[in-house]
Amino acid sequence: MPQKFAQDNLRAFFISIGKELVIAPYDGGIDFILKNSETRDSYKGKYRNKTPFKN
Repeated sequence: MPQKFAQDNLRAFFISIGKELVIAPYDGGIDFILKNSETRDSYKGKYRNKTPFKN
């Protein structure tokens, strides 16, 4: 099944009702849909040094 995701033949997303967020991975990245800008800023600060990309 991982090949289907990698070849873009199968898609999935994850919902957390408790954290009020949606995670949508796609070929080449991942989208996080958060409940508000304060939550976004908190996650950006928390994970800033955990990714190879710097914004």
